[in-house]
Parts: sequence; C-alpha cells; structure tokens
Amino acid sequence: MLTIFFECISRWAVSTPPASIEIKGYSHNSKVEVRENQDLQLKCIVANAKPAAQIVWYRGNVEYKPEKREDTVEESTAKRFTTTSSLKLKPGPDDDYTEYTCQARHKALSPDMPMRATVQLSVLYPPGPPYIEGYSAGETLRRGQTVELMCRSRGGNPPAQLIWYKNGSQIRMAYRTSGRLSENIYTFTAEAGDNKARFRCEASNVMSQNPLKAEVELSVLFAPTHVTVMGPTEARVGDIVPLTCTTAPSNPPAEIKWMVGGRQVRNATSKTIVSPEGGWTTTSNITAVVEPNKRSLVVICHGLNMQLTENVVSTHTINVLCKYARTQ
Repeated sequence: MLTIFFECISRWAVSTPPASIEIKGYSHNSKVEVRENQDLQLKCIVANAKPAAQIVWYRGNVEYKPEKREDTVEESTAKRFTTTSSLKLKPGPDDDYTEYTCQARHKALSPDMPMRATVQLSVLYPPGPPYIEGYSAGETLRRGQTVELMCRSRGGNPPAQLIWYKNGSQIRMAYRTSGRLSENIYTFTAEAGDNKARFRCEASNVMSQNPLKAEVELSVLFAPTHVTVMGPTEARVGDIVPLTCTTAPSNPPAEIKWMVGGRQVRNATSKTIVSPEGGWTTTSNITAVVEPNKRSLVVICHGLNMQLTENVVSTHTINVLCKYARTQ
C-alpha cells in the first residue's frame, strides 16, 4: 500500500518541457514590417508544458519589461498548460532593425539550450533632410572647373530616393544606398550658363508626405571668350570713323580698353547689360579721325576680366582711301 502511494506522487511530480514556442503569425527570425507609430502586437505562445512555462521578453539582448503586458495560462490538455504573453508596441525609427525575442523558462529546459522565438522589426519612416557637399554659399567657381555636387540623406526606411534638379528641371536620379544612407553625386564641368543656376536635391520615400529639399546657387567666374569690333573698313583722310567694341559674356563684367594707331584712348565710356547666356556683356563706342600720310589705321580692342586677370583682343584695320588729283 505504501509503494503505490509513492508511485502516485512520483507520477504527479514529473515535469514536461514546452512542446513549442512561437511569435504568432511569424516564423523564427522573420522580419516584421510596420509603419512608424503604427500599433503592433507581438503574441508569444509557449505550448503544452507541465507545469506552465514562464515567458521572458528581450529587446535586443536586454530583458524587456514593459508597463503593459498581458499574460494568460490555459490548460490545453490534461495537466498540460499553454502560456501566452502579448506585447503592444508603437515602433519608432529607433526600433528599426531591433529584434524582439520571447524565451520560455521552465525547469525541464536546460539553461544551455534556451527555447526562443525572435522577430526583427523593419520600421518604415521618412528619410532625414538632404544635405549638399562639394559647394558652399559664397564660394566661386571658374568656367572649365570640374564640379562634384554630393547630395546625401541619412535615415529613412526604405532609404531615400535622391533626385537632382537644375533650375527646376530634373537632371539626375541615379543614386546609391548603403544601409540607411543614400547618396547622389552629380559631376559636371562649370560653364557660363551655370552662373546663378540653382541646383536642388530632393529626398523622399514611401513614407514622405512631401519631398525634403536642399538647394545651392552657383557663382561661376568667367572671362569673355572674345571681343568684336564693328566699324567701316575703309575711310578717307579726315573722316571721323565710328567704332564699337562688344565683349562676349563675362562674370564679373569685363572692362574695355582701346588702342587706336598705337595710342591708348582714354576716357572711353562703356555700358554693361545682363546676358541671357549668363554674366554680362560690355559695349564701348568711340570715334577715330583718319590722319593723313597713313595707308591704314589699326584699331585694337581689349576685353579684360580684372578678377581673373584674363584678356582677349580683337584687331580692326581701316584702309585709307587715296585722293587722286584730276587731270585736265
């Protein structure tokens, strides 16, 4: 009679480890995609243990003890119990890539062989504002200089799409990503038309209500490529000849200097106007008197960009017509 009594106690005291553990709806190590600040519930189920198992949650490698956590224990079969633990989360950007693990604790489980289920969050959120490197406000470039404008944006899931615009027109949308960093590099040779051009970079992803923007306005210095002298090519002695010299576009505006017959013309006036091609054109008008005893009058116009110390020259020759005496 005594033997039978101890056999009953022994059978009752036998513990059985959980049959399974899962985070409901997700396989082990799967990714859970969720929008920023969207409610998310993770439900861990540890099934058929004797006695009921305990559930411990981890955020990363640190035990997670939320204020709100719902745990229940139900008898699933005779003397077997299923434990359920639910977390209610509202993930933010800091939860992106974060792993949540639930672990079963039970005296029939070896500490060296933990029973776990893990998921990794993929939190969708807008990218950070773009920023531009390679050019700073107030900097000056020279025509012909190679320019590398780098637009970058950090954060965002998925990573930001970066698009370059020049004066409102799209010029480059090829970008690359590394982790949560996006980069779009636009390389070009500075031209006169790039002076005062506005380069804008826009960053956006599926979570963006409106693109985020960064913009720079370039300042490109360039000398005139040429000057043009207009005036008659023939004249008689004593004629007063009108002459006009006009520069190609220049930034800053070019100065004009005249040489007529080897002598510098002083106090010549000039005017500058904005060029539709960028920069300014400079025009100067003078008159020259054709002197006797010369077969030609050589006129030279210099166009000087004083800031770049560059000079272009054009020569204009006026042939002097001879006066023949009349024969009786």
